[in-house]
Amino acid sequence: MIHAFFSVISLEDALKLIHRFPRIQKEKISVCKCLHRIAAEDILAKETVPPFSRSTRDGFALRAKDSFGASESASPLFIIKGRVSMGEAPDFFIESGEAAAIATGAMLPEGADSVIMIEDTSPVDEGLVEVHRSVAPGTHVIRQGDDARPGQRLLPHGKRLRPQDLGFLAGAGTTEIMVYRQPVIAVLSTGDEIRPPESPLRPGEIRDINTRTLSAMIEEQGGIALEMPIVPDDEKALRKALSDALNRADMVLVSGGSSVGTLDFAPRAIAGLDHAEILAHGLAVRPGKPTLIARCGEKPLIGLPGHAASAAVIFQILVKPLIRHITGEKGIRPEERPFSARISRNMASVMGRADYIRVAIEEENKGPVAVPVPGEAGLIRTLVEASGLVCIPKDTEGLLKDSPVTVYPL
Repeated sequence: MIHAFFSVISLEDALKLIHRFPRIQKEKISVCKCLHRIAAEDILAKETVPPFSRSTRDGFALRAKDSFGASESASPLFIIKGRVSMGEAPDFFIESGEAAAIATGAMLPEGADSVIMIEDTSPVDEGLVEVHRSVAPGTHVIRQGDDARPGQRLLPHGKRLRPQDLGFLAGAGTTEIMVYRQPVIAVLSTGDEIRPPESPLRPGEIRDINTRTLSAMIEEQGGIALEMPIVPDDEKALRKALSDALNRADMVLVSGGSSVGTLDFAPRAIAGLDHAEILAHGLAVRPGKPTLIARCGEKPLIGLPGHAASAAVIFQILVKPLIRHITGEKGIRPEERPFSARISRNMASVMGRADYIRVAIEEENKGPVAVPVPGEAGLIRTLVEASGLVCIPKDTEGLLKDSPVTVYPL
């Protein structure tokens, strides 16, 4: 029996739906294992960073006001009170007219508030040095507590941790932090015609593209992909596979079987699961109209189109925001920041749906140009050649050549 066609909702409404899902659990782990993890709370400093004022240049530590008016033609003399190397604490005080030879990174002696570089000085004899320019207080000095003081926020809740963030935490003496657990996301491909990549093909069969594509996208977002066996076009088999996936994962993606053909069993299979609720079936977007959003207990289950390009687009515009939501990630990653371009040719659309066009980017003198990649949603090549998506809004009939567009990197 052919099912009645689904009722579509806007992408905006779909994004509201996915924000109903709860955050994933937190865990405390070593900072050494936190690269690209998401901070589950504000990380506060427990100590002063740096713990002492230190020099950023080889030179002489002195009182800045003693150098005021110094020049090549009027160079005041300073008594060299002592020398400070890295890793040692000076045991003397800098008075007016005194200086201390100091190495980069060494602790500033008390009384000094600035450092003049060695190339702006000249030795006079063993205990005297001429200063040829004036310096302001704080010149070439990192002051005690410039990075952080106890109780000050080092990194915010929801931040994806980069190498420099982990170095900052190490410098502050932080060895363990709370992060969101990496979500385990099961991936199922469905269809009698689908075969694993290593299998020989018979007439009418195709290799499984979506499992590997979606798994890599999951890993890129910080999740752990759980690749499940291919499921045939059988409602009971699909329901059993989905139940198994839900027992093992925090989220399930199933590609294929969510449209309206006689062999598209996903909606019925999902509806038959324990504690399952289909929240939406159909998005007002192209490609990806048959997308399905369901809740199984507290776990999301997303039905994706079977076509490779369609599944990839829906991952970008719906599944990625869902992963970011449950893992608490905030902000836009620098490499994913949208940018402006011009469309290379006229593009027609149908009002009432948002069209997501795969584009390649060409650089011209007037700036980047978005060139639509031709091809149907089932063509793998369109994904390979594209480097971004351009959205034609649902309230317009298309774009004119050279119109400004926003490109969302792939």
